[in-house]
Amino acid sequence: MTQPTQTVAQVGNRTLTDRSGTCAGVANTSTAVMAANPNRDGFYVHNPNAAGSLFVSEIGATASSATPIGMIKIGPGGTYFPRDGGVSPSAINIASDTVSLVYTAREW
Repeated sequence: MTQPTQTVAQVGNRTLTDRSGTCAGVANTSTAVMAANPNRDGFYVHNPNAAGSLFVSEIGATASSATPIGMIKIGPGGTYFPRDGGVSPSAINIASDTVSLVYTAREW
């Protein structure tokens, strides 16, 4: 279940929007984090948990930790931050290998 959208900061003309929340209550179930956004300049997803991994799909596909091919795995304490202009305008989805992991995410 994602949290309501909240603006958390502004840098220059870019507004950072909080997309943090909690993964679905069932492990291996995809959770929508960010809707498709052709104007997205960047984003990151952070795993603040001490145990459990997050699996990110940045191409609009359903995320799954059971079949992680094409997913980006974020271990405990890790962060995924696309660099060098490789920002996807597609929906960003995540799944976890443990029930109800929290995640921190920002979009700008």
